[in-house]
Amino acid sequence: EYFKRTMEEGKGIVGVPYISARTGQPVVTVTALLRDRNNKVAGILGCSMKLLSPHVLGGIRKEKIGESGYIYIIDKTRMVILHPDGERILKRDISSGANKLLDAGIDGFEGVGETVNSRGIPMLLSLRQIPNTDWILGAQQPQSEAFAPIKEAFTRSALSIISVALISALIGIIVIRRITAPILKLREATLKLGEATLDEKSKEITTSDEIGDLYRTFHEISLNLIRTMSVLRTARREWELTFDSVPDAVFIVDKESKIIRLNLAAAKLFKMKFTEIIGRPCYEVIHKKNASFCPHQEFLDLEQTTREEIEDTEKAAFFEIITTPLTDEDGNIVGSVHIVADITVRKMAEKALIESEQKYREIVENSMDMILTCDLKGTYTSCNRAMEEITGYSRDEIIGTNYKAFFDKERAQEIYKTLNKLYEAEIPLKESTYEIITKDKRKLTIKGNISLIIKNGEKIGFLGILRDVTEQQKLELQMIRAEKLEALGTLAGGIAHDFNNILTAIMGYLNLAKLYPEDSETIENYISKAETAVLGATGLTRQLLTFSRGGEPFRETVSIQPVIEEAASMALGKSSSSTYDAYYEENLKPVNADRGQILQVLTNLLINARQAMPGGGTIAVTVKNRVINSRNSIGSLPEGDYVSVSVDDEGVGIPQNNLQKIFDPFYTTKQDGSGLGLATSHSIITRHGGHIEVESHVGEGSVFTFYLPAAKEALKEPGTKKDKIAIGTGRILLMDDEASIRDLGSQILKKAGYEVDVAEDGEKAIELYVEARGAGKPYRAVIFDLTIPGGLGGMETMKVLKEIDPEIKGIVISGYSQDPVMSNPEEYGFAVALQKPYNITRLTHILSMIIGDI
Repeated sequence: EYFKRTMEEGKGIVGVPYISARTGQPVVTVTALLRDRNNKVAGILGCSMKLLSPHVLGGIRKEKIGESGYIYIIDKTRMVILHPDGERILKRDISSGANKLLDAGIDGFEGVGETVNSRGIPMLLSLRQIPNTDWILGAQQPQSEAFAPIKEAFTRSALSIISVALISALIGIIVIRRITAPILKLREATLKLGEATLDEKSKEITTSDEIGDLYRTFHEISLNLIRTMSVLRTARREWELTFDSVPDAVFIVDKESKIIRLNLAAAKLFKMKFTEIIGRPCYEVIHKKNASFCPHQEFLDLEQTTREEIEDTEKAAFFEIITTPLTDEDGNIVGSVHIVADITVRKMAEKALIESEQKYREIVENSMDMILTCDLKGTYTSCNRAMEEITGYSRDEIIGTNYKAFFDKERAQEIYKTLNKLYEAEIPLKESTYEIITKDKRKLTIKGNISLIIKNGEKIGFLGILRDVTEQQKLELQMIRAEKLEALGTLAGGIAHDFNNILTAIMGYLNLAKLYPEDSETIENYISKAETAVLGATGLTRQLLTFSRGGEPFRETVSIQPVIEEAASMALGKSSSSTYDAYYEENLKPVNADRGQILQVLTNLLINARQAMPGGGTIAVTVKNRVINSRNSIGSLPEGDYVSVSVDDEGVGIPQNNLQKIFDPFYTTKQDGSGLGLATSHSIITRHGGHIEVESHVGEGSVFTFYLPAAKEALKEPGTKKDKIAIGTGRILLMDDEASIRDLGSQILKKAGYEVDVAEDGEKAIELYVEARGAGKPYRAVIFDLTIPGGLGGMETMKVLKEIDPEIKGIVISGYSQDPVMSNPEEYGFAVALQKPYNITRLTHILSMIIGDI
């Protein structure tokens, strides 16, 4: 309000005193106009001072007239400005009529007179108007004190009265001058300060009173103001330089939407001169639209920042216009600032991004692979159409569902551990295989990659790209079988040759034994050699059986060394021009593998190595223990212990562009090859939870390396050889579908001291067992053949008898060693499994052991 009045009146003012909210003390505000060199108003200087400060009016309060007279100041609204009684300051406690001389002073009277103050005390009062204010200065003294000399000397009364009057007038004048003169000087200095003419010459005012201190303060303010104006002018130049350096176009618009300022970028953008833009409505220059469409107008209507994007079709450009408020010191909106940015590059990038995202969506949606994401808890957050088609669930059913809903409990637990390892190691899982359960309860095999999603350095979820390989696996099985048939064709000739040699030896030794009927030692020697030949035939049949097995691997703890030697014997043979050298690391761990399938892989690799060296050469086979962890990961193998087998040839090598296809089905570089050998080997190793890879250089040879999980269990030590049969007692039940085997077994057991009953199938065996228990003559043990064509076999029969007699002891016998019952007889109720052909000595010792005679 003071600043407004100062501007309206064109001069400095002394304001109405008030109580400061900050200090609680009376304060008075003084203003002055600041003018530039052209005498134009450049600003207003305002100063608030403590009213009762010794440097302002506080010192006057202490002045006394006589013993009890004093000075006070009141304004024309009857508010007490200054008074010795601090309680009365800034109060209006003198009502009209209470002091008639003061009432006259409020109306403009100046002079001395007698009066009665508002407290009813007769006073001699002198009044003066303080220039340039509505303040009145009063100096008063009680009449009793002032007229006391008259009472003492009546004769001098007239002179005393005159003296008193003169003294009062003089006192009034002195007091008024003491108060007003410094104030007038202060006003003069303030006017000079407002006109920026206060300089060093003004130091002639050297009084040490309050006004002098205030003046010197004003003088210092003036000097600081001059320096501040210089700084402001520098800052303004810098601001203008910065304003014009802004690359975006900037317009300052008043409330009437007229442009009052712009920067160089704005002029360049619209290719117009400053004079052509200043004063024009913004919508004509910027938007080229009616005012109703102007964001500035919208801003004025809504009183908030607005943002608009416009397209200039003529320039093939896009612009973003941001309108922000421009307010005065009271917060009133006086205009706005327009910032116009050329966003053409950004819009083109956004368009390209949208097109790219659309292409990505189309690729994802049309992919035959399942593409999905889930959060760190395993809850699906997105999926594509392929996942809907493969699982049978809709997208709404999938999103928000946890991955555990698609797996059985055991596999869900495995995946949980896998995801935890992925989270910690941050290494993508490649070529991982899982089995999911569809909506219609079908089990499908899926294979693919899973990686961690990291956004702004934070792990937020997982991304999976998975393919349904169920049909592919079926095809692989068919390929394995087909490849085996091809391999068996090669194998059959060698086995037939070896088998005929064995049969010749057996026949020959038996014939020789007949020639020496009286020489028991010679007969025993020839029979022992025939037995040895029979064991050789057993090895051949086992080799043929294990090699021909297909499907899922039947894993057991296997030493890799004899498998390699057997594969080398089959693949290289005696007539091959290639040889092999094998290196086995000390303390080599056994592997958890299907012996027959690994034999097939090794045979394939050795045959390929031999064929890669038509002129012959040496194949190096290296076998080592390997520990896979996050520091030396191989493929997608989980961390753990493995055994690696490398087959290194000196052949022609494989071109680099063929290496990626080397394990593809039906891919071959041989003229007469089927392209199934390496594909089958890759499938077998993968099904074992292993990994196979190749490294090759043309002219230098190839190295095929595969990794198999090391077995956690140690190899079973072969039992010690016992030459004599073990003698026992009791009843034994023998079941076999072959009459010759029943007769042979019965003779052996009777020779060992047992009573023997025989059965040709499970039904008969159950009948005999029940009858024996009922008669009080139970069997001490049973010996069952595993397979009975057309009847109950050993496994089914034992299951029935276990329900009848949980304590039953049994031996299972079979010529097919790969059956699960033969690998884990205890799980099916048997104590021991014995493979045909068996040694009668071993049979009797095993029998004695399980019935407790040993």
